[in-house]
Amino acid sequence: AEGEEPEGHRGNVNFYQYAQYGTPDPTLPIVHVDVTDTIEVAGQVYGYYRRHMHGSTEEFPMERFKIGREARSSHTGALFTEPFTIKRMYHPPVPYLT
Repeated sequence: AEGEEPEGHRGNVNFYQYAQYGTPDPTLPIVHVDVTDTIEVAGQVYGYYRRHMHGSTEEFPMERFKIGREARSSHTGALFTEPFTIKRMYHPPVPYLT
């Protein structure tokens, strides 16, 4: 119908931002995403970036990685979760110079 946004328009997209240290915008709630099925791969990726991006030379134990995610998920019903903020109903950018 005229005046309605077509399905798939940016207004119908949700944006997730990792919120390890709390939400950068207090108006956005923290959403816990269940990562139980992918925890092993996530730990390997985390270890890779820790070594190659941050220069860490120590071995990172998988159990330590899991403990943090398990502690965050204690109130969610999932075994392991990661915190994200979610911004709903994104509006397209306005022209910078008009």
